[in-house]
Formats: sequence, structure tokens, C-alpha cells
Amino acid sequence: MIMPKKNWDKASTHWRQNSPQLDEIRSALKNEQKMQKEKEEEEAEARRKEAESSDEERKQNLEKLEQKRAERKQKEEAAEQKRLERKKQLEAERMNRDPWLQSSEVIEAEKSLAELKEARRDANAKLEFDLSTQLTKDISAAERHLNKVIKRAKKEHKKGSKAPVKESKASIDQQEATQKGSEDMHIDSLKKQLEDTKAKKALASEKEDFAEAKRLKEKQKELESKLQSHQPAGSPELDSLKRELENVKKQKAKASQDENFSEAKRLKDLQQEIESKLKKLEL
Repeated sequence: MIMPKKNWDKASTHWRQNSPQLDEIRSALKNEQKMQKEKEEEEAEARRKEAESSDEERKQNLEKLEQKRAERKQKEEAAEQKRLERKKQLEAERMNRDPWLQSSEVIEAEKSLAELKEARRDANAKLEFDLSTQLTKDISAAERHLNKVIKRAKKEHKKGSKAPVKESKASIDQQEATQKGSEDMHIDSLKKQLEDTKAKKALASEKEDFAEAKRLKEKQKELESKLQSHQPAGSPELDSLKRELENVKKQKAKASQDENFSEAKRLKDLQQEIESKLKKLEL
């Protein structure tokens, strides 16, 4: 005999509500879920502690690294200070041993030589071999000039120590001429470096290597500044031409803006003419 559906539903509901087996199943499921949750929490806590331990270890390693860097820097600075003090001591001993090296003429020649060597080191670092070759020739010439200056200063010193006399006008003129020769040689080297830098900058711009062009532009400014420091004070004619050049540039810009191209062309030619005059005067 088949039980009616209504009675079946009623019986199954009664069983779900009062069956001890069902309660055991529910309890087992809850316990399993609770244990799974506790396990996940324990794993998360373990991961957190491991991360904290790793962070702390990383922090300690960084502190040790910074300490080593600071110690190395301190040692390098101490060594550099010691080297400079030793260099200063040797220089003083050299000056006391050879007092003619204190001559202004010798000091100027040594300064020019040192600047040329610094420029060659810079050229070698930047792989500018053509410039480095030219600077090597200039350095050789500067070294020969320095040796001559030292010999002359030594001779004058010995002569003066035997019979101190007033320096003659001819001797003064000779010293001034020698100093001027050394200065002119240094200026010529700077001009060669400047022309070479301008050419390389133009080539870099043509190849659209703008980073190199920017670097060469900075170097050009540096060389122009050095040249300017070795040039005599500006003459009235030079100042007048510079003012005229600025005026012509403004007029040319205005003519181009007004689309007066014939006037702009005339002013451009005039600008080039003035710039040529300025270049000759500055040389």
C-alpha cells in the first residue's frame, strides 16, 4: 500500500525535526566547518608571522649594508684627506727645495698644463679620441714650454742670489712675452676644442641624437666661458657691435612676423656680416 504524499511529507518533516541521526550529521558538519576555519586562521597567522620575520630580516640586512657603505665612505674620505695632505707636504718641500718654482711665470705654465690634462681626461672618458689626440699634442708643447720656463726661472734665481740687482726692462718684457705665449697656446687649444665640439653638436643634431647634442651644448658653453675668462676686457667697438647685433636680430624677427621677407633677408645678411666681425674681434 502506497502512503499518500501528504502523509509522506508530514512523516519526513517529523523525522527531520526529531531524528537523532540528523542532529549528529548537522553537528558533524558544523564541527568540520569550525575545524576548517580554525585551520585557515592558523595558516594565515603563520604566514603573517613569516612575513614579519622576513621583513625584520630584510630590515636588518639593509641596516648592515648601509653601515658597511658608511664605513667604506669614511675610509675613502680619510684616505683622500691623507693623500691631499701628503701632496701638500710634498709641494711645500718641492717649493722649499726649488724656490724658483714659486715664480709666477712657472705657476701660470703649470696651471695651463694642468687644465690641458684635465681636458684630455674628460675627452678620454667621453671617448672623444680626435680631441684627445689633439690635446696630447698640446700637452707635449705645454710640457716643453714649462721646462723652458723652469730652466729660465732657475737661472734667474741663481743669478739673483749671487748679485741681487734690479730686474731690467728687457727681462721684464721677456717674461711678459713668455707668459703671453703660454696664455696664447692655452687659448688656441680651447678654440680648437670649441670648434670640434660645435661640429660634433651639429652632427648629433643632424642624426637626431638629442641627448648627445644637449651634452655637447653644455660643453660648448663651458668652453666659451673658459675662453671668455682668458679674453681681455671688451673694447668699445666690440660692445657696439654686440648691441647692433641684438638690434638687427629684433628687427629681423619683426620683419618675418610682418611677412616682409625682402627686409628679413637683408637683415639676415647684415646679421651674418656683424657676426663675422665679432668673431674676428673676439679671436
